[in-house]
Amino acid sequence: MIAVLVWPLIQALMIFLGWRETGLTAVDAQNFLIGTPLYCVAIGIGVKIIAHEIEQRTLEVSYTVPGGSRRVWISKLIAVTLLLLCVEVLLVLATSLFFNDFTVSAIYGAFQGAVFFLVFAMWAGALVKNELVAVLLTLCVGYFNMTSTSSRWSPLFNPIEVIDVGTGELFAWSIQNHVGFAILILGIAFLAFSRADRSEVMLAD
Repeated sequence: MIAVLVWPLIQALMIFLGWRETGLTAVDAQNFLIGTPLYCVAIGIGVKIIAHEIEQRTLEVSYTVPGGSRRVWISKLIAVTLLLLCVEVLLVLATSLFFNDFTVSAIYGAFQGAVFFLVFAMWAGALVKNELVAVLLTLCVGYFNMTSTSSRWSPLFNPIEVIDVGTGELFAWSIQNHVGFAILILGIAFLAFSRADRSEVMLAD
């Protein structure tokens, strides 16, 4: 987990050595300084929730747990979400130490993006039943969203990147984004659990 601190340290070193023509500002905090390593961790652990067990041939054990396999998936999802929260705390501390101040919305925005990638990677893993393919699929979605961070329809929406929009309207956009993606995240998690519950499909070669 401490390894994620390498990313902000590299960025600080690049600025110190003059390898960056411009410094990093509050705009870069959410999806670059905090988000980039956090999203990578989210994708990496997301595919392992279900797909890793498929590849390791240990999935059958989940279907013998009292209370059903969904209890296993939900427990794993809660555990890795808490792990993501801990990782983000480290990244926030490192970012505040080496770079300019940033807004609270950047912290929440990075966490929202990480949880979105977490559940998407979990669903992709359950869908294709292969870790590598699930990672590539999630990275494609991640790349598309990294190019549209000023859009309120993106899980990586960064309000301070938006220009020519009034404060009231921008606040409404932020609320729409957070509520909408909270619902979408729950929906994707439900789809992943529903597929993972189908033992006849998941255990088929």
